[in-house]
Amino acid sequence: MKKSYTNVLWVIIIILVSCIIGLVWPRTEIVTVTDSISPRLDPTYADVNVKMVQDSTDTLRNPYAPPLRYNEPTYAQLGYLSRGITKHILFGKPAHYGRDKWYYYTIINDIKLPIEINKRKCTVSPGCDSVSTKDKVTVDGEEYTVTMYETDLLCPL
Repeated sequence: MKKSYTNVLWVIIIILVSCIIGLVWPRTEIVTVTDSISPRLDPTYADVNVKMVQDSTDTLRNPYAPPLRYNEPTYAQLGYLSRGITKHILFGKPAHYGRDKWYYYTIINDIKLPIEINKRKCTVSPGCDSVSTKDKVTVDGEEYTVTMYETDLLCPL
């Protein structure tokens, strides 16, 4: 009986020593890796504060990469509307990135009025097709001719 008691004691001691060694022994830290936005970029470590920056070549190669330039949230002066000798400023902004839809309006007598193209108001979603110089638009039931300024805002990437 003394021999079996000694064997059990040795087993308990070995287990305790193994647990202590397991707790004290330096071990490599398990690092979780998160997927990046782009499948072509190396994944980043979750605990490292690194801002991922993509260059234009990566954006061109990767269709899932975010665009390099985002839409401005405000309207810009894109041109003017003319009807005889009357001229009014044409304001606009892209409706969605990478699409050919725009939001347009003008101001007549200090009142913001929507531009209508093909009987569609250009101040509500999904917007209107882009306009060019000499296009005809309707404002408050009257037809105007568009004249666009030369600007890089209208150029695609």
